[in-house]
Amino acid sequence: MGQILIGLQEFAIKTVISYLPIILEVEWAGTAVCPLCRSSSFRIKDTFRRFIKSIPHTGQASILRVKWHKHHCKDCGRYDNTRMAGIKKWSRSTEQLKREVFRQYENGSCNKNVANENGVVVSSVKRFYH
Repeated sequence: MGQILIGLQEFAIKTVISYLPIILEVEWAGTAVCPLCRSSSFRIKDTFRRFIKSIPHTGQASILRVKWHKHHCKDCGRYDNTRMAGIKKWSRSTEQLKREVFRQYENGSCNKNVANENGVVVSSVKRFYH
């Protein structure tokens, strides 16, 4: 059920932190692999939380709070952060949100309305479209 609400595979909703705006604590259930050597033997060096903007629910913007890890690969020695499906490396929004913004903009909605409906700023709407 949680995958339907947030639109991402391998994620599960743990708790609802806030209702206005909607902030969901989510947990990633995937397996981390090294992007260089494709190994899955890691040592966790650091843990931190990231806030990721996601698709809106009931007309309100939603934010996912995700626990992220910095890993040290035991095989190749590379340091890297967790790579999660549906969220690019430096992005603070899901790929589904970007597609939704693109679809709304293509259908003729103005930048300001698209930005207000999805909880992003107008410059992000332009960037997602291009």
